[in-house]
Amino acid sequence: MARTGIRRTHTGCITCKARRVKCDEAHPSCQKCLTSGWKCGGYQAWVPKPLRQIQPSTIPDAGASDLRALDFYRQRVGPILPGQLHEGFWTRLVPQMAHTENTIRHTTIAISLLYEDILYFSAPSAGIPREILATSHYDLAIQQAISLSQQGNLDAILICSILFAGVELLRGNPRGAMLHFGHGTRIFNSNNDNLGLGRSFGGLDDEFSGYAATAEQILSTPRVLLPTGGFTSLDQAWDSFAGLNSNAMKLQFALFSRDTPSECPAQTNSTLRPATIERIEWGLHLDLDAWANAILSSKDILGLQQAGHTLQSLKINWLVAKLWMTSGLYSTARMPRQKAFAELIQNFHNLWG
Repeated sequence: MARTGIRRTHTGCITCKARRVKCDEAHPSCQKCLTSGWKCGGYQAWVPKPLRQIQPSTIPDAGASDLRALDFYRQRVGPILPGQLHEGFWTRLVPQMAHTENTIRHTTIAISLLYEDILYFSAPSAGIPREILATSHYDLAIQQAISLSQQGNLDAILICSILFAGVELLRGNPRGAMLHFGHGTRIFNSNNDNLGLGRSFGGLDDEFSGYAATAEQILSTPRVLLPTGGFTSLDQAWDSFAGLNSNAMKLQFALFSRDTPSECPAQTNSTLRPATIERIEWGLHLDLDAWANAILSSKDILGLQQAGHTLQSLKINWLVAKLWMTSGLYSTARMPRQKAFAELIQNFHNLWG
C-alpha cells in the first residue's frame, strides 16, 4: 500500500527519492537537499525488487491477539510511518519478514501496540494494558536477536536495529532510539557489500550524516518561516516540515554526540552552552506547534479528511519530531522524561483531536 499524500519522485537524487519530495535535479548536488540541510545522495538509479505482501492472517503459530496487532500495523501503522527508508520498508518488507523471523514479528507487534496506545490514549484496552504487552514482546525480541547475531543474519539484524529504534521512540526514549540507529548505521557502513537489503538503507546513512553539524552551524541555521495564512499546498507543508525536522534533529544529534561520543556514527563537535540549547529547543517546539496549527487551519484548502492517511501521516510526522526532542535540555529541565512523554501525548490529542 502506497502512502497517501506523501509525494513520490521517480527521477531526481537518491535522498529526495527516500524523503519522497520533489527534486530540482541540480548537479552535482540538488539545491533541495543543500538548502534543507541534507546530504545529497547523487543520481544513481535503483529500482527495488517487488516484495510480496504477506497477510498477517497467514502467519503460523500466532495467537489471536498477535494477529490483531499485526493487522493493525498493516492497515494503520505501516502506511504512515515516517523515515528516510524506501517506502516499501514499512508496508511490505517488515510484514514479510515478520512472517519468517520471530524477532521481527515480536518487534512489529510491539510497535503496533505502542502506536495504538498513543492513538487511543484516553481509551485503555480491556485486559492487559497495551504498553505492558508491547514491553513483553519487545523483551522477547531483544532475547531472540542474540540468535540472529550468532547466525550472522546481517539483513535481519539491520532491520531489527531500525524496529528497535521505533519501539524506543514510541516509549519516549529517543536516546535509546539513537543508540539502535547508530548500531544499524555501523552495520550498514561495515557490511554494505554483504547486505542483500543494503541498498534499501542508503537513506539511513544519509539521515545520520546529514544531521552532523558543528555548534556554529547550528547557531547559524535560520528558523523556518511559516505562512501566516496557512498552507496553500501539501508541497509547501511538507517542505516546511522538512526544514523544522532537520533543525530539530541536528540539535538533538549534537547533544547525543556530546553525551555518548563512542556510540555516535558521525562525530559532532557540540560546544553549545545550556542556555543557548534551551533557547533553540524552545523555539523549535514553538515552531512545530505553529506548523501543526497551520496544517489544521488549512485542512479544507489542502483537502484533508479527518480519518484520511494524509492527515494521519502529517500528525505522526509531527509527533515523531516532538518525540525526538523529549530528551532535550528544555524537556528534561522542566520535568522527568516519562512525565514529559505523557504530557506530549496529551498535547498531541489536544492539538490534533
